[in-house]
Amino acid sequence: MSLLISLVIVALIIVVLELASYVLVRSTRKRFQWLITKKDDEIPLIDKEALEKTKYFEKGFDSELGWVRKPNTTGNDTIFYQKDDGDWDYRKAPWTINKRSSRNNQDLENLNDKLISCYGDSFTFSRQVNDNETWCYYLSKLTKSNVLNWGIGNHGMDQALLRLEREFPKNKTKIVIMANVPDTISRVVSYWKHFYEYGNVWAFKPRYELDVNKQLRLVPNLIDKPEKFYELEKYIDELKKHDYFYKEKFLKDLIKFPYSFHVLKNPRRNLSIIYKVAKQTVMKKFSQKYKVMEPMDSDAMLVIRRINLLWAVRLYNEAYAVDLMERLVDRFLDLSKELKFKPVFVFLPQKNEALYYKNEGEFYMPFFKKISEKIDTIDVTTPIINHPDIDSLYSEKTVYGAHISNEGNQFVAKIIYGALKEKKLI
Repeated sequence: MSLLISLVIVALIIVVLELASYVLVRSTRKRFQWLITKKDDEIPLIDKEALEKTKYFEKGFDSELGWVRKPNTTGNDTIFYQKDDGDWDYRKAPWTINKRSSRNNQDLENLNDKLISCYGDSFTFSRQVNDNETWCYYLSKLTKSNVLNWGIGNHGMDQALLRLEREFPKNKTKIVIMANVPDTISRVVSYWKHFYEYGNVWAFKPRYELDVNKQLRLVPNLIDKPEKFYELEKYIDELKKHDYFYKEKFLKDLIKFPYSFHVLKNPRRNLSIIYKVAKQTVMKKFSQKYKVMEPMDSDAMLVIRRINLLWAVRLYNEAYAVDLMERLVDRFLDLSKELKFKPVFVFLPQKNEALYYKNEGEFYMPFFKKISEKIDTIDVTTPIINHPDIDSLYSEKTVYGAHISNEGNQFVAKIIYGALKEKKLI
């Protein structure tokens, strides 16, 4: 009889634990998209109303590249900051795209635009600063030319190369700078950003793969028409097939029944997220910081950013990812010969990447040194980590640090300008 009672008690404990886990997971998932569940994220429903409200197809969608900034569009980036009294607030930094789809250089648009063009991600675009505070703008002032800025937020080097092929024939320059964050190594093995950046369900992209001879093979963007956004079940197997992170990351983080098992399978990640999201929910009633900060800039998001940083560190130690990056650099070199420009490669580190590099290990330097043997490179990282006030170079005072600040962009422009002169490219 006592054995039966014991079994009943154990069963009740399991049931209670499972119910508690289910409630915690569902509650957290509503507030934070990075705690993924089979129900919500295996084949997520695309919010048609949100797509229409933001005019995504008119302003951002691109059938080849996945997404771009469309000509003659404007927008604002948000910057969180701490006021003198300790409270948190935010301000907006506007950006403008000109008629040829590059970022506006304001008063410098009429200068010679045949010297330098820049391709890459949001660190090339220079999010979170005004049009006259980007490093391309400051490089324009230093070179007395109109440096063309073709950077697009969240693009990998693969997308940047495809954009170069599209834009350069119409906008030829003597020099092309390819500038990306080191995390681009994660982006180039991704085919649907949702499998890496959970919840980023609109971000379908092309990618390159390596064939048996380690040569590039383009896998075009599969979701290349608006109607395909609402028919994912037709394309999901192909999306999974070409995305590195589906098996390596997404499936391992996916929470499903039994919920308690899957939560505890990775307690450092899952319990930390659940706790921090719950804390933010409560603290919003008492703290200005938590009232202002969005979930993507929350304490829970710092957990995710650390995890993703470690993924980039890991990929720079994986032969396939490094080989793919090297072949993309080779593609850049091939294009330079074909289109007749001088190629320059730059890494612009995010703040957490720079701090990891400084304090824990030069994780991408072996790759950078290797490609420096065949292409002109500019090392921006070393000057950044040796700067007496790294915080001032980034737009927010968090560990993540967001994007490069106005002061940081002036600093970066001087480094690039000095390196271009030293290499006798200008």
